[in-house]
Amino acid sequence: MKGAAGATRAIAVVLVVIVAYVVGTSVASQSRDASAATRPLASDKANLARAFTAPTFASVASSGRFTKSVALDHGVFSVVPPGRGTRPRITSKKAAAMIWASPKVQGAQAGPLGYGMVTVTLRRQGVPRITRLLAWVGFARHIASYSCPEQSSAAPPLPALPSDGYSAVVIGAVHGSPAVVYTARSSVCGSLQPATLTNATEAISIPWRPISSATNGAIEVEATVPPCGTVAGITSGGSSTSLTITVAATLPDVLSHCGGARTVDEKVNFGPVGNPPGAPPPVVSGGTQILHGQLGPLRLTVTG
Repeated sequence: MKGAAGATRAIAVVLVVIVAYVVGTSVASQSRDASAATRPLASDKANLARAFTAPTFASVASSGRFTKSVALDHGVFSVVPPGRGTRPRITSKKAAAMIWASPKVQGAQAGPLGYGMVTVTLRRQGVPRITRLLAWVGFARHIASYSCPEQSSAAPPLPALPSDGYSAVVIGAVHGSPAVVYTARSSVCGSLQPATLTNATEAISIPWRPISSATNGAIEVEATVPPCGTVAGITSGGSSTSLTITVAATLPDVLSHCGGARTVDEKVNFGPVGNPPGAPPPVVSGGTQILHGQLGPLRLTVTG
């Protein structure tokens, strides 16, 4: 009997120990869970890092250095402040001229421009990979009203587009390369337009000379197109007193081996600048002064 009683007491002690262990483990587990609930997870930190920060002029110091991190499309495109001693070799004036001459931002409202460390996670064939590149970046936003066809009310809603309408032009701050343009995901007439990444180009005014006299509201000119360039358009305007002609070409910001300059003949139709559509061209006579548009990069953005 004494042996049975001893065995019973031993079993009871074991059970008490097991219960205490289970209770202690449960309390400790609940304590850890409560602590974890108040402590951000690594994935949460990553999500916060990818959160959209709208480009603002306050993001850039007077020196041109980005002082705040900026991102488009939740971090697919991002700029972070460079080190204190980091300085670009390309001047801000040259970078701005190239950036605002990008056809990708034509008609867009110019935003902040500065230098920082740029990373783009989007990949496209033929476009350089951009990872922590010291570069000049100019942000622009298209704020346009589209003439859209009537849409069905049953159309599915679009996802959140925190960077709708934004583009960023990137110019390497050391050698001017690589140079790319990132256009964020946007909505056009209720349709989702995916993000794009392309090699950067710029529009420039190129030299020309007249090869005919002005007759019947037009003149023939010979324009000199730079290497890798293509004629993008011709504008003319003015009055019967003076008329300005600009021949525009588009060329890559980073040139490749594509031969030398070439000349092309173009017909320029006269048109008054600022007159309503359909207005007659100015009457050009022998006394009309034919002027050359200013050469170099053409600013295609608008100021706010």
